[in-house]
Amino acid sequence: MMVLCLCPCVAKAQNLHSSSPEAEDSVLLENIRQLRGKLISAQDSTTYISQLETLYEHDPYNETYFAWILEFYDHPKQRHKLEDFVDDQLEDQPHSTMPWILKAEIAMHAKRWEEAAEAYKTACNIDPHSLPIIYNVGLSLSNQAIDIQRAILNKERALKKEDQQKIKQTFIEAEEYLEKAKAMDPKRKKVNWVTPLYIVYFALGESEKARELEPLVTGFKNTNQERID
Repeated sequence: MMVLCLCPCVAKAQNLHSSSPEAEDSVLLENIRQLRGKLISAQDSTTYISQLETLYEHDPYNETYFAWILEFYDHPKQRHKLEDFVDDQLEDQPHSTMPWILKAEIAMHAKRWEEAAEAYKTACNIDPHSLPIIYNVGLSLSNQAIDIQRAILNKERALKKEDQQKIKQTFIEAEEYLEKAKAMDPKRKKVNWVTPLYIVYFALGESEKARELEPLVTGFKNTNQERID
């Protein structure tokens, strides 16, 4: 394959110093669009992400730019740089939900549930009416409680009173968020809260609430989940 010639982009970049900020961003956006999907050489990638991050710095709430950056870092060769990018964004834009959501998604993917829950809670404080964020706080907390329980049981010892209390409180907090998601989206058009909420009800021994959801639940059979008394 031939390496993409960047000469037109370079020529345009040389004229940026005499342009207005809006004109500079317009040129950068055109360059980026030319490069998207054609990142053949290492120089192509360096030029693309550098110009894209510059655009995002100028417009940090632009979801398109943010999505393009995530798309770039999701490539196997770039994925190891993703957490560094997120940390930089959290430092620069601590009051934007997007980097907190991404931090939470990375943690969820790695099954670091407590970290995911805390990041989603921060995003929820910024945007308390976002249904996906509220749902994901509840989901992360539920999985956190399950992981704590499994880790203890895998050591083949009984749950101590303090263990039970921590697990129960985490499930109770998960219940609060998942019930809020249920109230916001009762027909599950945006998030499917049924199974995680059923698991929470089951764990807390709230049998009547669990039975109400049973006709809607699929795939919850013979799990290792136990009730917390």
